[in-house]
Amino acid sequence: MANNESVDWQFSGSDEGKAASEASLSTYTSKLFALCDPQGKPILPPRGETAETSHTAERAVVKAVLFGTGNAYAPSIGLPAAKRAVADYLNRDLPKKLSPDDVFMTVGCKQAIELAVDTLAKPNANILLPKPGYPSNLIRSIFKHLEVRNYEFLREEKYEIDLDSVRAAADENTFAIFIINPHNPNGYIIW
Repeated sequence: MANNESVDWQFSGSDEGKAASEASLSTYTSKLFALCDPQGKPILPPRGETAETSHTAERAVVKAVLFGTGNAYAPSIGLPAAKRAVADYLNRDLPKKLSPDDVFMTVGCKQAIELAVDTLAKPNANILLPKPGYPSNLIRSIFKHLEVRNYEFLREEKYEIDLDSVRAAADENTFAIFIINPHNPNGYIIW
């Protein structure tokens, strides 16, 4: 694109994409109404009528506004009630009991892995990742300047983890070994 030349990228849409971009909420509502049995029990409010909000929902909103309990994001480490429920659930099988303060909630595995890597990684550390594995784990490790080492699977043993490859890759600087169960993409499950 030197000398301000333009490029004809040859991008084109599809009929499905065009139809989706032209659809509106009323388009889908009309399709839903068409599926309803006019003689049966209505599943949606009739057209032109305002849907009635449940009194329980109304009271919850009013309470949140009056008492200031719904005016912000939840704590990033989790709601106290959720943390307490997780601790109680895990404590059923643990000899040493957890408190809610021991529980750190995340919005998914990806965030949990990022937090664990950020917290545990140290200078000159290496991490063992499965090969094949999830690209996000590799990217996060590279971003944290970690040496990435891979361990393998035994294809002839239904993709069981090759423990010899784990032993060969691990050393005193290994701070984590990622074990995904069930493993994606090979489907191996540790029982």
